[in-house]
Amino acid sequence: MEVSNKIKIQIIQTEIVNKVSELIREKRLKKGYSYKLLGEISGVDRTHIARIEQGLRPNYAFTMLARLFSALKIEYSEIDDLLEQD
Repeated sequence: MEVSNKIKIQIIQTEIVNKVSELIREKRLKKGYSYKLLGEISGVDRTHIARIEQGLRPNYAFTMLARLFSALKIEYSEIDDLLEQD
């Protein structure tokens, strides 16, 4: 794979991570959940939630996302919608 393709993939991955992080934060705040409360509801440690929202944990496990999405009532189609906005 060419270097330019690797860079493009990294840029796309970063954009996706940022959009998912923003979506989780937006939904959490809209529901009035603290990190602690969302952690209790989802089973995800509050420090992980904070790091995800801040984009500091880009390699999170799918199961962690699934728990957060379930707790926040996020539909997976919402990610598609975010990606299509560009």
